[in-house]
Amino acid sequence: MIPKVSVIVPIFNVKAYLPRCLDSLCCQTLAEIEIILIDDGSSDGSGEIADRYAQTDNRFQVIHQENRGLSAARNRGIEAAQAYYLMFVDSDDWVDPDFCRIPYEIATEHGVELVIFRQWQDGFPMGKKQSVELPEGLCTRETAMRLLYHGASVVAWNKLYHKRLFEDIRYPLGRVYEDHGTTHRLVQAAERIWVSNAFLYHYCYRKNSIVNTHSRKFIRDRMDMCLFEANNLQQFGYTDLAEELFLATGLSYLVRFGTRAESADRFLTLLRQEKKCPPNASWKAKAVLRLLQFSPKLFDLVCFLMGKRKWRTEREI
Repeated sequence: MIPKVSVIVPIFNVKAYLPRCLDSLCCQTLAEIEIILIDDGSSDGSGEIADRYAQTDNRFQVIHQENRGLSAARNRGIEAAQAYYLMFVDSDDWVDPDFCRIPYEIATEHGVELVIFRQWQDGFPMGKKQSVELPEGLCTRETAMRLLYHGASVVAWNKLYHKRLFEDIRYPLGRVYEDHGTTHRLVQAAERIWVSNAFLYHYCYRKNSIVNTHSRKFIRDRMDMCLFEANNLQQFGYTDLAEELFLATGLSYLVRFGTRAESADRFLTLLRQEKKCPPNASWKAKAVLRLLQFSPKLFDLVCFLMGKRKWRTEREI
């Protein structure tokens, strides 16, 4: 029997968190699912934990591969998925018992190819957070695209996708920040989209996670993926969203590498001429932009004194 939903879980060295994640998937109220665990060359025993779950629950299947990164693991899961609908779970997070059922019932009842829902964010110093309220119901592609950047987020895991959307789209290999190279393209490919205010996902904030290490590779990949994303948004007709993304990416780059860095010119000219920040920019972004426009030298000095200048030149990445 073909499963109704394929849940794809990339795994790499998350032994301390993996049982919580897999236990939450065991408790799904939608019975007809398959759970594809991609062990991406774990060395801490995570692969053995995945195997034990597969031995006791036939909904689980495990694929072991050499370490190739998160994108390759997700892509491998997409290739192996049997269901018409796909969902993603990061292996250090966990999900609500209705994680699969509610989006699947929405998709089949309303004939939609993409369902977006809300999440809890756990582990922050100030306590548990919830994502912002969304305009529930059937929405246009334009509304969904704007929600990606103003509330819903571009992450892979707070959505259900019809597999058709992945016919010509995969996650970029060897990259972190890979969602920024993919999710906006999936929204653009979807014909019908539904937004739900159901809280179905628990994101676990960890200081040592990929997106919080701010490694050299992370900075480079973030810049490249966001520029790729901004160019696509421009081509899709979302000029304001492209400008917001360009602003955020440019400021992040200049803060870390300075106005004399080799690739600074691509950002510096436009940012210095920017008359006003996009309305959804944070107060920090607005303050940094104003400082940059007032004096690039002072901007560099302030960033250095605040400890933001982590690498002296772009070549060190």
